[in-house]
Parts: sequence; structure tokens; C-alpha cells
Amino acid sequence: MAIVDWVILKNEYITDETVSYRSLSENYGVSDTAIAERASRERWAELRRDTLVKVGQKLVEKTTDNIATFLADKLTTGLCMVELGTKGIYENPPQNARESKDLIELGYKIATEALGLNVTKNIIENTQDKKLMSLDQFFLKMKEHTENESDG
Repeated sequence: MAIVDWVILKNEYITDETVSYRSLSENYGVSDTAIAERASRERWAELRRDTLVKVGQKLVEKTTDNIATFLADKLTTGLCMVELGTKGIYENPPQNARESKDLIELGYKIATEALGLNVTKNIIENTQDKKLMSLDQFFLKMKEHTENESDG
């Protein structure tokens, strides 16, 4: 009888939810009864559940972090575009005004999306908490955010 490396079988079962005792039996030449008895003694099913829950939690955390980083980058990009557009208007008003205006509008659009806001007919609706604010309030909020970012 060949020596069975139970650590390998256990690890394969715990980390892959598609693996069954029967597939382990076929792949490693060990009876599925022996595997079931060993798995029962060592609580493989519980370990599999715990492992899958931990993997799921880490995936959610990593995804949340990635989304937050993406939105922060998007907000920064939008605000930079607004700044470049505004600067363009002051530096080259007659030739660059349209391009600067477009850049500012696109910048605000990107920044508002990053903040979870929708712009509709001079009203901003915060899609996260359903609060409404005027454009004046929005520009004040953007100014405060920009000042906070430059201070920090």
C-alpha cells in the first residue's frame, strides 16, 4: 500500500469547493471511506466552510479597497481637469475658451461621479444618501474638498 500524504488531500479538499471525497479517492488511490473517516475526525467540512468564508471576506475587503482607490484617483483626475481648464481660460481666453470649458465640464462630471453624485438641471442628487443640493452648495463642497486635500 502506498503512503498517503493526508496533508495534500486535506488541503485540496479544504481549498477547492468542487473537490469531493470520491474525486480525491480516484486521484490518489485511497478509498473514499478512508477519506470520509479521516475528514470526519479532522473536521474537513468545517475547515472548508471557514476557509471559504475567510477567502470571501478578503475578496470583499480587497475589492472595497480597490474601489475606494479608484474613486479617489478618479476624483483627483476630475479636479485636475477642472483646474487645467480654468487655467486655460485665463491663459488663452480667445483661442482656448471652448476647449477649457469642455475640460472643466468633463472634469466636474468625473469628479461628481467619483463622489457618487448625479448632475441634473442645476441640482445635484447624492445617490448614496438621496440628499439634494444646489449647484452653489456643490461648488462650495468641491472647494472645501480641494482645500482639505491641499492642506493634508
